[in-house]
Amino acid sequence: MGTNPFHIAVAIGGVQGLVLGVFLVARGGANRRANRVLGLLVTTVALDMVFVYLNLSGVAARTGLFLFITDPLYPLFGPLLLLFVLYLTEEGYRPRRRMWFLSLPALAELALLVPTLLVDRDERLRYALEIAGGGALGELYYLVWVAELAFNLAMAIIAVGVVRRYTARIKTAASDIDHLTLPLLRAVLVASIVFLAAQIVAAVMVFFGTASVTATFVALYLLMGVCFYLLGYWALAQPEVFHPERFVVPAEHRRKYEKSSLGTSDLDALGQTIEEAMETHRLYLQNDLRIADLAETTGLSTNHVSQVINAKFGKNFYDFVNSYRIAEAQRQLTDPSQQHIKLLAIALSAGFNSKSTFNKVFKEHTGLTPSEFQRNGPTV
Repeated sequence: MGTNPFHIAVAIGGVQGLVLGVFLVARGGANRRANRVLGLLVTTVALDMVFVYLNLSGVAARTGLFLFITDPLYPLFGPLLLLFVLYLTEEGYRPRRRMWFLSLPALAELALLVPTLLVDRDERLRYALEIAGGGALGELYYLVWVAELAFNLAMAIIAVGVVRRYTARIKTAASDIDHLTLPLLRAVLVASIVFLAAQIVAAVMVFFGTASVTATFVALYLLMGVCFYLLGYWALAQPEVFHPERFVVPAEHRRKYEKSSLGTSDLDALGQTIEEAMETHRLYLQNDLRIADLAETTGLSTNHVSQVINAKFGKNFYDFVNSYRIAEAQRQLTDPSQQHIKLLAIALSAGFNSKSTFNKVFKEHTGLTPSEFQRNGPTV
């Protein structure tokens, strides 16, 4: 069984993950806390893969030393993933006391593991055979396993919510968010949710004897390993991609903004000031325009600029600036003298950083793609 290529792939993946985890933990820089948590997450996945190989290859059964030993690691996947996302998206984040409650499932598994370490090899093998045979102990083991999978799945779903809130927050301060929305992180979170849901289904199928535990879980472990290792290598190669942007309005300023109030006349006056700055200076043509830039031009605070844009115009900063860019693009697209100009050139000249963002935002604002608008006009 030890020469099975899939089993060997699990072993190689585990060793590779251990090396990657060490590099991530040792990584310095502004994003070191998030990278350390990611390093711990990758290390737990890697250790689990190594011991899965030891079980599949028969080493655990021959020695009796490695049975059940990684069980306490599994409930840590979800909390570590959530903690990584929080460190990534909240500048200066410090875990709250209630976060420590998320370690309770792992501590419970550790409490269950200790008695198995105090018995001899034959007794541990008896436990393993009873679990594999589907006896009472096996039923309890699979119920605990499904509960842990559901727990990790819930943590991954919460992490997706954290990323969504982060995305909404950066829209209040940035006009170009493509490089800030952490696309790889979101992809990994979605993949994690899919894999965890698949493992729950697979565990249920194994429980009822309708699937092979070996084939099913070897494949899922490999996919999960690839998923987290990809995230780890990306963090090593481009660590600043994950660094929370410092121009996002800090939490204490957001709280101050929520308590402040501007009257209708104030909103009208400041709204006119902001519109004049946008139109006179054509700030929207600056593809990396930030709310701090608009505040500096108008002489207002970033809090008041954000409040006016939200209350007066009913938009966040991202949509507000892009509405000017779309208007500029529409002007160029309907100008007969510019019909020969490529859409990418129009997108860049209107303030967008890429054609893909231009196409997406243009359709959101007009209901048409830029090419449809250019071909048929605004009356379609």
